[in-house]
Amino acid sequence: MHQVNLQGNIGPFFLNTPFYPHLESFGVATYTPGAGERAVYTFDKEATALFTVNGIIKGIACAANCALHGLGLIGLEAATALALMKGQRYELEHVVFADGSEQAVYCFEAGLQLWIGDNGRVVKVFLGDYN
Repeated sequence: MHQVNLQGNIGPFFLNTPFYPHLESFGVATYTPGAGERAVYTFDKEATALFTVNGIIKGIACAANCALHGLGLIGLEAATALALMKGQRYELEHVVFADGSEQAVYCFEAGLQLWIGDNGRVVKVFLGDYN
């Protein structure tokens, strides 16, 4: 299980470091080019995606096996996940997708986002800034 560290990493993946050393360790399952020098590298085995700019990790998304303070986040009720953040300030946003579906996202000042599914549970964790 990858531990979320609000100072800038999820497990072995650190923000503002080169992406390329992870190729040898994890292999790339999916490469998605973005605008300009942006790209997303997804490691299916790790259920983790790295959002890069010029090969530098700017965001980390985790859809399984990630924990905060030793407690697994994926599948956790939103209220319990918010309690783990120990009173850190956040904004609640609602993301609307092309198909009209909507998802709640808790955005914390520390750069952490908790994406909440229709069932009120965490479905994805994102750390970083990829604007």
